[in-house]
Amino acid sequence: MDGRDDAQDVSVNSVSGEVRADTIVQARHVIMNLDPAPPARPRPLPREVRPPLGPFVNRAAELTRLAALLETGRHRDGRVVVVVTGLGGIGKTSLLGHWIHALDRELHSPDGDLYVDLAQHRRDGAVDIGAVLTDLLRSLEGEGAGPPASLPAREKRFRTLTAERRLLLFVDGVLNASEVLPLLPTRGVLVVAARRALPGLALRANLTLTVGPLDGAAGTDLVRTLVGPADTTAPEELLELVRLCAGHPQALFAVSELLADQGGFGDTSAEILTRLRDARRRMGELSVSQVFDAAFADFPPAARQAYLLLGVHPGTTFTKDLVTRVAGPAAGAGLRELARSHLAGPAKESGWFRLNDLVREHAADRARRELTAADRERLLRAVVDDYVTLAAAADTLVLGDRYRIAPPPEGPSPFSGREAAVDWLDAERSNLLAVQRAAYESGWYEPVWRLSESLWALHHGRLLYADWLEANRLGLEAARWEGRTPAQVRMLNQLARYHHAMADQSADGEEARAHRASARELLSEAEELFGAADGDGPGGPDGADSPGGPGPVPPVLRGVIWETGGLLWVADGQPRRALPLFARALAANEAAGDRHGVAVQTYNLAQAHLAAGDLPAATAALEDALAVVERTGDDPMRSRIGIVLAKAALAADDARTALRHATTAAQWAARLGQHPKLDQALTLVIGAAERLGDTALRTAAQARRSALRQDG
Repeated sequence: MDGRDDAQDVSVNSVSGEVRADTIVQARHVIMNLDPAPPARPRPLPREVRPPLGPFVNRAAELTRLAALLETGRHRDGRVVVVVTGLGGIGKTSLLGHWIHALDRELHSPDGDLYVDLAQHRRDGAVDIGAVLTDLLRSLEGEGAGPPASLPAREKRFRTLTAERRLLLFVDGVLNASEVLPLLPTRGVLVVAARRALPGLALRANLTLTVGPLDGAAGTDLVRTLVGPADTTAPEELLELVRLCAGHPQALFAVSELLADQGGFGDTSAEILTRLRDARRRMGELSVSQVFDAAFADFPPAARQAYLLLGVHPGTTFTKDLVTRVAGPAAGAGLRELARSHLAGPAKESGWFRLNDLVREHAADRARRELTAADRERLLRAVVDDYVTLAAAADTLVLGDRYRIAPPPEGPSPFSGREAAVDWLDAERSNLLAVQRAAYESGWYEPVWRLSESLWALHHGRLLYADWLEANRLGLEAARWEGRTPAQVRMLNQLARYHHAMADQSADGEEARAHRASARELLSEAEELFGAADGDGPGGPDGADSPGGPGPVPPVLRGVIWETGGLLWVADGQPRRALPLFARALAANEAAGDRHGVAVQTYNLAQAHLAAGDLPAATAALEDALAVVERTGDDPMRSRIGIVLAKAALAADDARTALRHATTAAQWAARLGQHPKLDQALTLVIGAAERLGDTALRTAAQARRSALRQDG
């Protein structure tokens, strides 16, 4: 595309071959396509709030107050906050879903609506706000953007994006006001659903509603609507049913399912009333849970089987495929009955379902009462093993042929491709951690550390710090209990990398130093394990782990420990101390025949040489690394290597070469959706253009970078 007559110092520009319309920038020294990727997709328009399942009755007073709030027009110039409180299962989510779907979205939320259930992000009573913001940012920016590293940066990005758009955000499952405050949008409508009052939001709320039980008339309407023409219940019997169910919608759903004609076998109102009256006489006070008991006594066997499995499942959401794989096709089909009775409903993610909190608690209680301890353990172990297999399969697709202690599962992948694997990891994130906890508490240690190993791409790639820390702490303890040396080394390294990441994103120097010190302590423990494993490890000569003992530490796994140690020295501003560690890591990968590892460690060596001011050594190492990735097709490394080559050229005051490498790096980063790398490459293009005095190129690159960042 570019020719040059150096003798006359004249640029000669031409375009030949197939020509396509795109962003082409003419510069004095180079012609480059700043945006070689396919045309950018339109900004996502999220519509995540689901309409309520089944019929919706009454709540007219609440709907009137909600409608009046937005009719005032106050939301158009700022933010409106709505807080709705009430007992679990009382109908808060249905009320708000019905109201939101009845809105004129072009007027009130033209840029989309978002939904988040904090129950899926709660860890030991606390919500991982960083993970919540990661999900919200991905909904607003699309899959490829990637979250900022630190929590303050994510909050800033969220405020910026919500200032630019008119959105509605529905935050469900709130326990405390502190969980909501970081999620306050700059403008738009914030809707909060909580089981109890939230005084901390009182001053910010434009409207606070309390949703109570259905009265006799509304409860009667609900039952008649649910049962349909088959209902022959007398009005006085319906009123008594509503009273016995305390006007609780979930209890009325269950009772209505029994009243419905299921092929002529539906229960009569008299039979149901007799059971509920007897239960009230025995219990003194009839609870919603006891209403569920009476209803599920006659539930079809397949639905009962599915319900009991979900009472054992430690997570908050599930798929039909999971139920079918673990409990059989009949149980999978039985989910239809749970959905018909409105006890199981869709989760935010397409294809996933959830039980209302009250129903999930009841399902767990029924499982404890109806299943033996051995049967519960069998079902739980089947759930755990299913997650272990799928997580390993997802890891294989996402990260490719990297070294793993546990071999990848055999047979065809359950996922259609990398994108499907990433989507599964995202959707199952909270369930995966819940399964890990359950496995650890059950003393099943191998599944715990295997899950930690498989989830590296999720935790490291998504910067899910809280999950990253807890999952690998559990994995380390499990590996220690099992006495599996390579697994301990892997977990120690992944924890060290957590502290390294936290140090990098910390604005407090003392805090960063503390994190790096913690990382080094973990690496020292791993080094001690090397010596212990070398002494009498029973594994084979290839370093593979042995079922009968701890096994030696494979050389490639030692290499990751040395790599992390080198990264810490570079971050500390002592790159010369990193050089021997990267060299050892490179030798270990060469010995293991790990071509990707060879490219990574050569790249790390180059960065250390560059930081130490040894430009020739850095350039030579980078060219070696580039040759490796070109031979192996390791395309994700191309942008990383190109960026460092551009930095080395700028350090050598060779702006033309820097521009060439930065341009190539930007092209690869754009093609692969590596947004952080694209940002770095464009920054280097800007720097090179400034040195060359090329205003047009600098302006074009700045515009491209600004669009990428979306002013965030």
